[in-house]
Amino acid sequence: MSRRRYVVVSAVAGALVLGSVALALWRDRADEQVAPRGPAPYELVARAAAQPLAGDVEHGRRLYVMNCASCHGVEADGTGPASDFLWPLPRDHRDAAYMLSRSDEQLFKAVAHGGRGVSRSYLMPTWNDVFDRFETWNLVAYMRSLTQPLPEGVVRASYHQVLLSSERHESVAGLGLPRLASFIRCLGVRETEDTEEEFVSNLMLFAPISTGTGSATLALTYAPDGRLIGATTFPQVHVRGATDDAVDRFVAALLEGRRAELPSARDLVLRLTTMIETARGAMAVLLQQEREDTLAADELGRRYYKEPTTLPAGQRAYLQNCGACHGFTGRNVGPMVMERDAWPRMLADGSVMARLSDGYVRSLIRKGGLHWNLSGVMPANPGLADGEVDAIVEHVRSLGDPRANGRCPCVALGSQCGGRREGDTCCCVEGQRPEQLCSNMKR
Repeated sequence: MSRRRYVVVSAVAGALVLGSVALALWRDRADEQVAPRGPAPYELVARAAAQPLAGDVEHGRRLYVMNCASCHGVEADGTGPASDFLWPLPRDHRDAAYMLSRSDEQLFKAVAHGGRGVSRSYLMPTWNDVFDRFETWNLVAYMRSLTQPLPEGVVRASYHQVLLSSERHESVAGLGLPRLASFIRCLGVRETEDTEEEFVSNLMLFAPISTGTGSATLALTYAPDGRLIGATTFPQVHVRGATDDAVDRFVAALLEGRRAELPSARDLVLRLTTMIETARGAMAVLLQQEREDTLAADELGRRYYKEPTTLPAGQRAYLQNCGACHGFTGRNVGPMVMERDAWPRMLADGSVMARLSDGYVRSLIRKGGLHWNLSGVMPANPGLADGEVDAIVEHVRSLGDPRANGRCPCVALGSQCGGRREGDTCCCVEGQRPEQLCSNMKR
């Protein structure tokens, strides 16, 4: 290369380098002037979670994504791409209240033997011919990692659902409680001279928290009398620029009534402060509703056993055939549901029952849960007369809170019916398969 050409090439290269540097500096200055100065983003940090045996959580996660996510979702929230075609909907494995009430052995059995093995939907397949025992335990370990562990000293958790009445729900709108709320009673073991007895150590209620990088759960811990005594986030919410335990210390200060600061996280501070303050009365409301429902069910049970002829025919038929599982008032579980392995439908939950047609309910009563891929614990009742079935359906409709408006359930939800019409019934009519149900009805 000649000296002249070398000089030209060097000059051009130098100009390009200087131009790139100048352009980068200009962009940095422009970004500095234009970019908004928002709060620091949040990060989610894994906490230590209860694991069965020596399960490999990461291997379980890979197995879950490859084999379970199509139904249960990549985020394990029950909203996989196939869930729109399934009824009932797949389990949300991030539902801390339910998952903490299941033992490791119950989760193992559900994976290995499918819905059939745990008296649930047959749409949940068996996996014992696909996974060996170690792989199944790894899946259980991963599912356990999605929710916080039970408090130390707890041997068992009892799952409970409470349906707030319309009046009470409106009166406590500021608490942010859903109409159908769930919580768990944590049970410990107290040793006596002759035996061991279980006792309620505390209660736990869970509330979702949205962050910039995902969703977390605020686990609220209450004393048996309903006093709020603790709260933690899971996964741990971490604010950039602060120590790992800054959010934990902030929440602890709120619980103790002390002032606390969380730098660069004003919106998160507002959410946490509001949730902590409103949560102080949330459990008291749920426990009061639960007590009222229990007293009402006990009173109706005594009346049914002492003077059944004073009750309407539909109510008598319901109590005789359905009340032992679905509860005498449809607002709580009946006396036969002891371990709550198969949680019955809350028949007083009008928001759900309004989406189920009379034809579907009649078919459930007649043919049982397995006919619609629901729990096998729901029995078939082929011996009931047509008049008895109609009376039970009418009584079940009367339990709905809020009451249904009597229209086609899909149309009532602002959607056109996707199935065959018969009078005011358009979903779940006799002859339809589960995958033909209106998607809005399922939701």
